[in-house]
Amino acid sequence: MSSSLRGERRRIELTYSLLFSLPGTPLLRYGEEIGMGEDLSLEGRNSVRTVMQWSDALNGGFSTASSDVLTRPVIKEGEYGYKQVNVADQQRDPNSLINWMEHIIRIRKQCPEFGCGKWQILETDQPCVFAHCCESEGKSAIALHNLGDRSCTVTLKSDEYNHLIDISSNSQ
Repeated sequence: MSSSLRGERRRIELTYSLLFSLPGTPLLRYGEEIGMGEDLSLEGRNSVRTVMQWSDALNGGFSTASSDVLTRPVIKEGEYGYKQVNVADQQRDPNSLINWMEHIIRIRKQCPEFGCGKWQILETDQPCVFAHCCESEGKSAIALHNLGDRSCTVTLKSDEYNHLIDISSNSQ
């Protein structure tokens, strides 16, 4: 998915924030948590089935075997190559995509309303903001998603929710 979002971190986070806050079961394909790209030179589904990039070691740390005997190729070059995008480097960076993903997964677990609650779209004073509320077992969780290209301040057009706690703001 990273290459389809042109590697733009804000777009990647927005996509997964929507995925993890809307009802249903979110699904991640391996490598998406680090922004791993695809090898579009490969045919069909093989383009998204490259080996996991664990580190910047040979073959992305996936195998010590010679690259020519691997059943799936390694992304070696370009912005998605294993030297630039790998788990080990991102785990050491507190602002990395993998750490952001772990955070959003924790929020999803802490707020089960997002996955199984009854949901409704909420009106705001900002047309670029998609807001929704999920309710389950007397609890509510609200998610705000800025689809615009600028930061903004949002007011909900509802008096129903008067005690809000920010559990994961991103002021970018």
